[in-house]
Amino acid sequence: MLKNTQTDKKYGNEIMTQCNEKYRGWIDYISRWGCLVTSLANILDMTPKELNDIIKENKCYEYLYDKKTVENRASFLMLDRLRFIINTSIVNDLNYKNYYEEDRTYWIARIIHRSGGGHYVNVLRKEANTWMIFDVENGKEKRLQNKDITKLIKIELQ
Repeated sequence: MLKNTQTDKKYGNEIMTQCNEKYRGWIDYISRWGCLVTSLANILDMTPKELNDIIKENKCYEYLYDKKTVENRASFLMLDRLRFIINTSIVNDLNYKNYYEEDRTYWIARIIHRSGGGHYVNVLRKEANTWMIFDVENGKEKRLQNKDITKLIKIELQ
């Protein structure tokens, strides 16, 4: 698994989605909103830019798929669409009790960001009631407790 960060200067300013409509303009960048994209790219052995290009080309961000999407869901990654394109099994919204280790199975955890919103990180391993994660925002490994994990996403490579 790679250890890319969403804030890397090589691709942090890549645009995920944008809307230029009058009174509704915004731009979402990997550096700000790309934690799930970066976590998934790390598992797929590609850069966040490479995965972002695939996502945009195949309209797997909610706004690119449906222009009526509200702003705070514009860069919402449509995992059900994406899994067919990247030929990978993705199971979303799992509880930490569903975790197991197996070859070619990787996990992404949703945690609460210091800003209060959700944030996605790569799970490196589980040790009893603690988790070693790689934070794609700052590039640091850290230990979390079960209570810190709000949901898991299981990625099985084909």
